[in-house]
Amino acid sequence: MVTADAPDADSIVIVYKGGPDEASFSYGIVSVTPGISGPPLTWSNTTSHGAPAAQQYILGKMVGNQVIVTGTKGQFAGKDHVVVTGYFNDGTSQVLLNVFI
Repeated sequence: MVTADAPDADSIVIVYKGGPDEASFSYGIVSVTPGISGPPLTWSNTTSHGAPAAQQYILGKMVGNQVIVTGTKGQFAGKDHVVVTGYFNDGTSQVLLNVFI
């Protein structure tokens, strides 16, 4: 399970909460499309399972790990689209979160 919250207009916090498949969870890719303007912002975490290399933010596979996406001043003041896709050890993927906040 993954949650997302916008505590202010400048940031979005995404938290990995675990779940029934957490033992086979390999990595996640986070995509945030600001509601005001701008292209999607995408980050992934890094693991020992051949996952994409991390950029600036890491959403680890440990329960409680988080990503804080920081935009330009006021960039997240609108309805922001947050998508987190999870990738698993068996090669499958699944959208874990698809929400407007």
